[in-house]
Amino acid sequence: MRLAVVCADLLGDMPSAASWAARHLIPVWADTQDVVALCAPGSGPIPKGCGAEILPLRPPIPSLDPSGLPCPPLPVLASPRTATSDEAEAALEILGGPVLHGMEEALQDARPDAVVLFGGDRWTTVAGARAASGKAILCPFARYSPLLELPAFIAVYASAREVIFGSVAERNLVHDLLGNTLVPYEIIPPGVEVPSASASGLVDLGRPYLAAVPGLGEEQLGPELCARFLSYAGRTGSALRLVLSGATRFEFPSDPRVVHLGPLDPDARTALYREALAVVDPAPFRSSPLALYRALACRTPVLVDARCDVGVGVCRDTQGGLWCATRDDFEEALSWLEVDATRARALGARGAEAVAEHHSWSAVARQYLAFFARVL
Repeated sequence: MRLAVVCADLLGDMPSAASWAARHLIPVWADTQDVVALCAPGSGPIPKGCGAEILPLRPPIPSLDPSGLPCPPLPVLASPRTATSDEAEAALEILGGPVLHGMEEALQDARPDAVVLFGGDRWTTVAGARAASGKAILCPFARYSPLLELPAFIAVYASAREVIFGSVAERNLVHDLLGNTLVPYEIIPPGVEVPSASASGLVDLGRPYLAAVPGLGEEQLGPELCARFLSYAGRTGSALRLVLSGATRFEFPSDPRVVHLGPLDPDARTALYREALAVVDPAPFRSSPLALYRALACRTPVLVDARCDVGVGVCRDTQGGLWCATRDDFEEALSWLEVDATRARALGARGAEAVAEHHSWSAVARQYLAFFARVL
């Protein structure tokens, strides 16, 4: 069987599903399959001699403005389902990233039995699925985006050979938006790289502290978490600090108990998580469990919102975290973590063992291979 994998990293400096696939999955697949990988620079590095045929493609110009933030929304996205073909393609060129140069021709020349396309709302997904002619296996890693409601995506998802979702929540999101419930699918959670003991790179923050998942500064969740945390710290006299990271659109409290580090490289994030009392994600909805798996891989327990099916599912499946339905629950969980450090460490250790066994990249690669064996 000949398998083509499109690894177009079009998400700027954020690690995308494409780069994860290139680095971790392709070498394993190439042990048993005839694999050709269509990659843009930044989609790896793919280990040399891994057995896959690598076709480097010239990357497009990134669709970002000089500030590094995504281009502003286009008027057509206010009602994406009624967009004309020209309007949809213009929106995709700007917000969905232009197609890798030569991708369609390379897919035709490769003559694969199946084409795996990573990325749910990218223009490359639309063009690649069209070129695959009914052989597309979509791995969307989708969050809500109005791009997904454009007619081009509705058609692509409806005609896919298979869809691989990373979670039940992601499946429900795509099914609700696109109505492709008749397309065969599989649920394979994303993998996580289990960190080495030597990962470092973070300035010494001292302890104890609570780390938040990245990106909360771009959502109202960031300020809300800060207010809830400061209320707890003020009422109890706790020595905890809250550490946030990633880009931000909000001004955080000028309080020494709240620290914002800005964007972090992978080693620094690993060090941040490893030394934290817990990693908190206050989001009521997530379509991917990846951020929580990364925290658990560092042997650190997680604290999630009880409304988040993905977060609660991770806590139950790994036995590595707690979920909170109310402000009182949140404060009780923080107090328990602070007072009983031994049990808190045991919670994190259980989560790390579950992630290493079921959600490491080697485990996920085996699940994909079993899937290919069944459907191809």
